Amino acid sequence: MRQRLADLLIDDRRCGLRVRRACSFGSRLLGFWPTPRWHGADVVEFPGCRAIHSLAMIERIDVVFVDGEGKVLRVISQLPPWRVVADSRAVAVFEFRAGVVRALGVEMGSRLQTHDRRP
Repeated sequence: MRQRLADLLIDDRRCGLRVRRACSFGSRLLGFWPTPRWHGADVVEFPGCRAIHSLAMIERIDVVFVDGEGKVLRVISQLPPWRVVADSRAVAVFEFRAGVVRALGVEMGSRLQTHDRRP
């Protein structure tokens, strides 16, 4: 069964980006790899994660760690390939294409949420 995409909200406003939730082991392992347009998504959310990797990636990514209310705890811009990053306070992590987080104005204290799209 194909998973539906969700819309990303930043500070309660839709920003036009589509989110894919990576809930299975395989989808968590791959994240954005092998393509930054992962099955039609602009962003990958890793619920229940406190760490991500950029192993075997060929491009940089932006990473955002959030708490249980979606409040941004940490932003890592332009994470190079072959890195592992973590934040013990996080309950979810979002991966973006490099440069997107800055363009959207996401910073510590911003709030990220996902809203399921209607079929």
